[in-house]
Amino acid sequence: GINLKDFDTVDFLEEEDRIALSILAKRHDIGGLSERVASKYIEAGLKIIKISEAIPQYSICAYKGLPADMISRLKKALFSINEQQNTGFLTDMKDIDGFAPAKDRDFDVVRVMIKNLTGKNYLEYGRNSVKVAILPLYSAITLFDRFDPLMRYLSKETGREFKLVIPRDFEDFFDIVRKGKVEYSYSNPYIYIQLADKGYIRAFTNTIKPPTGDIFRGIIITHRDSDITALKQLKGKDIMIVSPRSAGGFLAQKLFLLENGIDVNRDLNIIDGKRQENVILNVYRKKVDAGFVRESALNVLKEEIDLGKIRVLARTPYIPNWPFAYTKKADPDVTARVRKSLVGLKDTRVLSAAQIEGFKKASDNDFDKLRKWIRKHDKK
Repeated sequence: GINLKDFDTVDFLEEEDRIALSILAKRHDIGGLSERVASKYIEAGLKIIKISEAIPQYSICAYKGLPADMISRLKKALFSINEQQNTGFLTDMKDIDGFAPAKDRDFDVVRVMIKNLTGKNYLEYGRNSVKVAILPLYSAITLFDRFDPLMRYLSKETGREFKLVIPRDFEDFFDIVRKGKVEYSYSNPYIYIQLADKGYIRAFTNTIKPPTGDIFRGIIITHRDSDITALKQLKGKDIMIVSPRSAGGFLAQKLFLLENGIDVNRDLNIIDGKRQENVILNVYRKKVDAGFVRESALNVLKEEIDLGKIRVLARTPYIPNWPFAYTKKADPDVTARVRKSLVGLKDTRVLSAAQIEGFKKASDNDFDKLRKWIRKHDKK
């Protein structure tokens, strides 16, 4: 929620050491530089207040016309460089411990960052890439960090290259899946039901996430200083939601409040926040009276804000967790392998990154209870 316009002055010093020294000299209040350079000045009093997502180091690239044999020999030579055998050489190179293998997809996280900042999309998909659209519940960088390891796992297990497609927003996700631009989708149950009921997708696995398993719920939050202490006090207030298509950031609260005598469209002033983080931050900054988010979303900002200033006013009933679904474009044989790979996923690195416990087999019928709850109130 912060950009360069929020600062009084912004200077580009071009060298990271100059940035560190300028902060230590109190010419600047804060600065951005690599963790490697910042670490050199910790003992001098420099304080690291936030570390960004990890990005690849400098890379050595070869042009397409270079013979494969030459590339192979270059890689072998570079990978053989190590601290034990080439101490003097590495010392001369400064701050380099050696070289590691790299692939083009390792730089997709940078492409996502560029897209976030400029809107320019440099993400590339091969002719045989299998595309998985993921609902943009959080920022593109957060989603990439969480789920790119899962894509790499599926690539390894199935023999096909799996890559993420991260839409701009919920509406863009809906459009991408509806137009058949991807083979698989990963979304909340509300969007799943809307797309499945029109024949666009079918669920084949569901997410297991601690501590609630294959179910989750939404919450209604206010600032700790807010005078709102009861649901009825929400009437007439400014309420920020994640999206009208969000399950944990709108639908669950909408149905819950209807059963408590409150019509969100009639009784509340609804503001679309687009992201879980935006809702939480706006409640935290007292820019809105209350917010609707998924219960687990608070953990995303636990290092950025004082969660003690956020009050949970109410919790909704549980609803089914996020399903993995296939589209008409998906190859049935690949889908079978994906299902087997997801259900059998035990790699703790992949699970930890995605912040889930695993996947279980699922079918469209698993979402019938939620369908009935939605239709019950749609008739009113």
